Amino acid sequence: RGRGIPWDSISGTGQSDFFLTYLGCPMREQIPPEAALRFNLDLIDWCTERMPKWVPISIAGYNGADSGLNAYQELGAVFANAIEYIDGTLERGKHSIDDFVHGIGGVNFRTSMDIFEDIAKLRAARKIWSDLLQSRYGITDERQLRLRIHVVTAGSYMTYQEPFNNIVRGTIMALAAALGGTQSLGVSGYDEALSIPSDHAHLMSIRIQQILQEETGLAGVADPLGGSYMIESLTSELEKRAVDFMETIENRGGFVASIADGWLLRQADEGQTQLFDRIESGRQPVVGVNVHQIDDPIIQVDAFEGRSGRQSWDNAMDRLTELRRTRSETRTQEKLEDLCKNLDSNENLVPAVMEAVQADATIGEIGHSFRKVLGNWTPPVSF
Repeated sequence: RGRGIPWDSISGTGQSDFFLTYLGCPMREQIPPEAALRFNLDLIDWCTERMPKWVPISIAGYNGADSGLNAYQELGAVFANAIEYIDGTLERGKHSIDDFVHGIGGVNFRTSMDIFEDIAKLRAARKIWSDLLQSRYGITDERQLRLRIHVVTAGSYMTYQEPFNNIVRGTIMALAAALGGTQSLGVSGYDEALSIPSDHAHLMSIRIQQILQEETGLAGVADPLGGSYMIESLTSELEKRAVDFMETIENRGGFVASIADGWLLRQADEGQTQLFDRIESGRQPVVGVNVHQIDDPIIQVDAFEGRSGRQSWDNAMDRLTELRRTRSETRTQEKLEDLCKNLDSNENLVPAVMEAVQADATIGEIGHSFRKVLGNWTPPVSF
């Protein structure tokens, strides 16, 4: 706003997602899921009215999958979450579904090392979305029916043993995403299991995408595996199981209720435990970890060269100290009090949050305001 850029010209994607904050990282000091749904519906309303090119929330199946959900659970949970957003926005009565559903149709998924299953998963996702919008909501506009998919390759499959093997893994997972028809892609850094990715790891992740795009001809073919009996049957099987899982969530009271009572977290925990058991027992081979191990690695990767966690922390604390020294404390506290009043009302929360940010309130202070008014949620699971 300070730069004079019109809201309706800004394009991009927001995250504010349940899969990351309540499933992937269900830690202390979070507001209850029901309150988080209110804020996300506020975001959808606000962006629909002012930022039509902005995706208010990218539903992040990636974080659910990397926390333990299998392929059909990831699909089913993503679309159960989308239904919650669609129904919640419609219940408010401010917008017709044609006004906002395009923004909800920008999601992300994970690809891992099961290449055929991941290809089928992305194919099934597009069909489920199109069928859901047509059968349940009467959408006929082809543009609205097109699911837009971003893929991130599985960070949890990046091993700290022989980390350069992860370049191969990242390539395979990126190839699966391309063959499955993703619109955009991010490749996890090969040293992700060791630390914050290095500049070299970032470059290699970019090079993987560039080589696949520029040197292979992949971008010239849509749905290259369509028609294969194996891919078509696997796609149909995943679609059926995903819809069944989605309906199970709905029958339990919906996506948010399944987060709030811990059911979905337990599904993810069970899947992750089973994966660890398969790896530890050797039933799922991982090269350099439980098969084909060598005693003397040929190439070592320095995990922390130039990437000291302590140094990053100290730099952040210095910036925070300077911010608090130079800001107008009176104005900051005034805007935080306004935010608390909005939280205790039915007003859209986005403007009050933005005013607090512009008054140099910190993320921690804004989060504290949310918890002070809306409460502090304790995940109903044990760790």
